[in-house]
Amino acid sequence: MADNGQVRHTSLKFRSIFKIVILALFALGMIVIPKLVNSALAWPVTELIAPGSTGNLIVASNGSRSIGSTNKFESWYWTWRQPPFIIVYDEFGYPNVFPHSEIVTHSGEINDILYSETMDDQNLSPYPKGIYRSYDLGLNWDHIAFTFYGNDIQALKIHPTDPNIILAGTYNSYGLGGIYRSANAGNTWDNVLAGRLIYDIEVDSLNPSIIYTSTCCWGGIYKSNDYGLTWYQISDQFLQDLQSHPTIPDLLFGARYISTNPEEGIYRSDDSGVTWNQIANLGGQPKIMIDPNLPDRIYAYGRDYGGIWRTVDGGQTWDDLSASLPIIIAPPTVLSAVIDPTDDSIWIGLKYDGMLVSHDHGDTWSEVNSGIPFYGGGIWGPQCTSITILSNDTMVINCEGRIYIRMRSQTSFLPLILH
Repeated sequence: MADNGQVRHTSLKFRSIFKIVILALFALGMIVIPKLVNSALAWPVTELIAPGSTGNLIVASNGSRSIGSTNKFESWYWTWRQPPFIIVYDEFGYPNVFPHSEIVTHSGEINDILYSETMDDQNLSPYPKGIYRSYDLGLNWDHIAFTFYGNDIQALKIHPTDPNIILAGTYNSYGLGGIYRSANAGNTWDNVLAGRLIYDIEVDSLNPSIIYTSTCCWGGIYKSNDYGLTWYQISDQFLQDLQSHPTIPDLLFGARYISTNPEEGIYRSDDSGVTWNQIANLGGQPKIMIDPNLPDRIYAYGRDYGGIWRTVDGGQTWDDLSASLPIIIAPPTVLSAVIDPTDDSIWIGLKYDGMLVSHDHGDTWSEVNSGIPFYGGGIWGPQCTSITILSNDTMVINCEGRIYIRMRSQTSFLPLILH
């Protein structure tokens, strides 16, 4: 039997080895953890939340939290990075974020800058809503604009050739509403089109000085020839989404869905938006997306339970791709979509089933929710309302009012979990 001295020596030796192992593992996680911790300390801790069995995660008011991939062989991980917020639990125990975000977009081909709108209709949060800007992929956020007389922001467009120009389209409930324009990356703003509810803002693919906007109901289509400084009405056509053809001048496509009347569906204009012809009904779809690698391939989506449709002949014929989408509670509702120009894959955000990707132009779909801690289930759903892909292959999504960022990783990653 070993004496007490030998036992103590063995115990100390074991603890020394244990410390070395822990420090080594921590060093592997140093790639991500220090940035997240430093960012979190910039704001006071506001909540402890326990998503599933992952333990209590300290969530600072700027929302930075590492999540990580669930597959150690995958080369990317997700992190939650949010402008300042609080969490309010509803009567069902659901952790709502206030202010929440439904739009995120980016600027710049070399140094990507994130912009996000936030909303808080109940005014529950002490933090301001409006537009936020981040120069470091969401680790820190600057509040650069309020909600323009209390109007929620419906559309947020960063100019593709001059990222200093930002156009924000609002819901015209209060004050001027309409379109607000910044020429200095969001530091100051001017109202350039008042009294309109803005659905979409589209920069002409071949002439960046030309910008179009679709407005609700009575407003029609407006056009600017001077980078959004001045606007004039060109049509009384009501459309919710606009897309400029990437190779054919003056060709625009539009989409709308308000009711079940036969006028809903997909429209085409060959004269820069002055006249429009309906080319498909599809039961009505409020959003449209053109494949930049093959412009005759166009997707339509967005109607409740309406799935996603595709044409490969410029809109003459359409195929319903919804049969291969999962049915969780009801037929699929596609809220957002983006095409990755590097490999032509399609990423879509659903109301009830999070994120899906297709590598064959929509014929088949795969779920890609690994590592994203969706809180929404049942009647809520993840509600993935926005997707954007940055120039360095980083992906940013809005789901459940939260901003999740997928980044590449070359080594192992340890999420920061506190019990």
